Amino acid sequence: MRDMYGNPPLAAALAIALEPTGWMGAGTVCRSRDHRDKKMQDYIVASYRVALAFRRLCSSKLPKPVGSLLPAVVSEVHKPFNTNLSLGSLFLLYYNVVAACHDRRVCDIRTNATYAYSLLVSDSLVWLFDSIRELSPSHVRSSRSPFWPNVKSPLYGIERERYTGSSSMLALKLLSRHDPIFQEASTAFVHTSKLATEYLRKHGCQVPSSSVIDELFKDLCSNFVDSLLFRKRGLERALEVMLACKAGSMPKFDSRESLGSIADLVTLVLYYISNECAESWFFLKTVP
Repeated sequence: MRDMYGNPPLAAALAIALEPTGWMGAGTVCRSRDHRDKKMQDYIVASYRVALAFRRLCSSKLPKPVGSLLPAVVSEVHKPFNTNLSLGSLFLLYYNVVAACHDRRVCDIRTNATYAYSLLVSDSLVWLFDSIRELSPSHVRSSRSPFWPNVKSPLYGIERERYTGSSSMLALKLLSRHDPIFQEASTAFVHTSKLATEYLRKHGCQVPSSSVIDELFKDLCSNFVDSLLFRKRGLERALEVMLACKAGSMPKFDSRESLGSIADLVTLVLYYISNECAESWFFLKTVP
C-alpha cells in the first residue's frame, strides 16, 4: 500500500467496531442493547469486512468518478447481513478514506476532512442512491422529489441518468433544507473533525472509553437533527430530542426510535481519532 496519512482502512474498521460500544446508545445498538435485526457483534464482524474493502480501495488507483466504488464497498460489507448496519457511516467514511489514501496533501485531521468534503461535493450523489437501492433500507420511502430519485422504482435505472454527471454541491444545499441527513453530509466533516481534534488535545491517543462515546452522542445530538428519527417519528420528535441533548440529557427512546444518523457522525469522529493514532495503535516498533 502506498504512503498515506495514517492507516485509513484500519481506522475506518475500528471506528465501525467502537461506535456501538458506548453504554447509552441513544436508541442504537450498544453494550446494553441489541436490536431485533442487528447486534453489537454484527458491527465487529462488519468492521473486518470494512478493513478488507477499504484496503482494496486504497491499493487501487483513484476511482473515476470518485464515488463509483461506493456501492461495491457497501455491498461487500453487508453481504453476511440482512439489514442495514452502517450505510450512512460508510458513505461518510468512503470519501475520507479515499482522500487519505490518494491525496499526498492529506497529513492531518483537518486536511483529511477538507479534501473529503471537496471530493464529495464535486462528485455525484448517484453513487449514494445506488448504494441505498442495493440495500433498500425499510425506512427509505418512495420519493417524489425532483432532487432525489425513487430508489425503489422499477424505472430507477432511467431516473438515475439525470444525476450521473452532476455535482452534488447544489443537490446537497437544496436537500439539506428538507432532509437532515444531507445537512449532516454537507456540514458534518467540519464539526466532527473539530471534536476529534479536541479529544486528542485532552486525551492524546488513549482509546476512547464508553463514556467518551456517550459524550460524542450528546454533543452531536445537540448540533444535528437525526434524519432517521425525523423520517420515522417526524420533525417535532426529532427537535424535541435535539433540545433535550442541548439541555445536557438524553431522553428515553422506545423500540421504534434510534439516533442512527447521529451514530454515523460518532463513527466519523472515531475514524479521525483512530487514523491520527494509527501508528501508536496498529504498528509494532522494531526492537533494536
